[in-house]
Amino acid sequence: MKTDQKITLMDLRQTWPEKLASNILTFGLLGLCIWASQGSTWWTFFTALLFLCVLVVRIAAFSHRSKTEFAGIHALKAWVDTEAEREHAERA
Repeated sequence: MKTDQKITLMDLRQTWPEKLASNILTFGLLGLCIWASQGSTWWTFFTALLFLCVLVVRIAAFSHRSKTEFAGIHALKAWVDTEAEREHAERA
């Protein structure tokens, strides 16, 4: 009995500007949360909740953006060959 394969490839490559922007946004929001919550239990709760929501949305967006699905191993091999040719052409 042969079952259909479904292959999911997660591409986690980022350029340095993407990494920099991601880190600035994350730590900037975290700093804002810490600053806004000084001396107030309500603001501590609200900013922590806001920070967690933004973090979950960013992770979901990144996951969706970097995921490629293939119907089987042959489709994956064809995609890898195409990517290798494209990278070779860019370097030449």
